[in-house]
Amino acid sequence: MKDASDVRSDVPVHSPASGVITARNINPGQVVTHMDSLFSVTDLSAVWVIAQIYEKDFPVMRIGAKVTITSTSLPGRTFHGTISYIDPKIAPETRTAQARIEVANPGQALKIGTFADVLLNTSQQQQGLTIPKSAIQSIGTDQMVFVPAGEGRFQLRKVITGEESGDRVRVLSGVSAGEQVVTEGSFFLRAEMARRSSGQ
Repeated sequence: MKDASDVRSDVPVHSPASGVITARNINPGQVVTHMDSLFSVTDLSAVWVIAQIYEKDFPVMRIGAKVTITSTSLPGRTFHGTISYIDPKIAPETRTAQARIEVANPGQALKIGTFADVLLNTSQQQQGLTIPKSAIQSIGTDQMVFVPAGEGRFQLRKVITGEESGDRVRVLSGVSAGEQVVTEGSFFLRAEMARRSSGQ
């Protein structure tokens, strides 16, 4: 604004992301600047469920395992999620470790702070192929493998992984049955790719 006469009682503020307001950081009449955070907006289309795992359940609770979520506050509703992280530390007071579960939340039915029950179905085998863990290269937040493309060339391909067992990991998507992946030397292929990208 050029001077005080430009002051308006209503100024529209557009959120840079879709979601719901989960925190208000200002009050009516408060003076704010462009550096102030006015509101916190959270996308609740997918949420995290934090579960406590007992020691006896560690052998079956693995990253990539599929679980079913229920809540007494939502009778008759079930949600499906995937374990994305398991804390390596055990709380000495409870002898449990935290697991983070990524859950699709249609209709934003699960609210922040909702108590939930987590069920792991150990009677069904997860679908998908298994490959050596040494074939996986983490690039940013993605997990990638190198697939031979002929004539000494290799294709970098993103994969979605599931449960780990020993030195192998289940691949849910990204490679097909019969395809080869680079196991020995994948780190050097990644280093060479980075070198070429930097122009060296």
